[in-house]
Amino acid sequence: MSLSCAESLFAPFPLERQHAAAEVAGIHAGDGTMYETNSGRVIEIRGNPEERDYYSGYVKPLFEATTSVPATPTIRPYAKSFMVGIRCCRREAYSIFSDVFHFPVGEKCLDVRVPHVILSRMSLWIDYIRGIFDTDGSVYLRKVSRRSRARSIVVDISSSSRTHIFQIYGMVRTLGFNCWLEGTHVRMGGWSTVNRFFELVQPHNLIHINRLAKFNAGRGRLAW
Repeated sequence: MSLSCAESLFAPFPLERQHAAAEVAGIHAGDGTMYETNSGRVIEIRGNPEERDYYSGYVKPLFEATTSVPATPTIRPYAKSFMVGIRCCRREAYSIFSDVFHFPVGEKCLDVRVPHVILSRMSLWIDYIRGIFDTDGSVYLRKVSRRSRARSIVVDISSSSRTHIFQIYGMVRTLGFNCWLEGTHVRMGGWSTVNRFFELVQPHNLIHINRLAKFNAGRGRLAW
């Protein structure tokens, strides 16, 4: 399907639904997959068991608001643990992810890119970045140098797709953040920058929110 056709499918979405769809697209770019079985086509989005509340309480209703069809909570064995998330086999949902967002079927990590219908609408960038940061992002402290005890705070967004990470880098810089590329990671540092990023993007993954709160609370005790 051409980009113009994808645009024509996306344009009738009410504005609120467009914002939800952009965030779901970011979530899928981070933790999602699409595949075909003998019985049909499947969308799955899944993450760590610590993110159970995020998936059941936030991702599932957001996905359903975007697609207008129900999603099923899932628990899948993974290594010596398990993964949690959602699953949907409805054609209506699959067509949005395939025909509008142009996400690849099967292994996507090296091929994923920001959907054109989102990249061409700057008003949706924050929603997409929120989705990708909640699933493929982190916030942490790292040493300024090997010989120093000083530590700085860093926001990190990763993607195995070089095209995708370069697109995210351009979006984040255009939104006014002094970030840099390190391989397949977009990073930004500094207390004011990181807190401003959280204020603008407003992540919903409590792992990130709680980590930043912990770092901010202990900031006075850090050597930096």
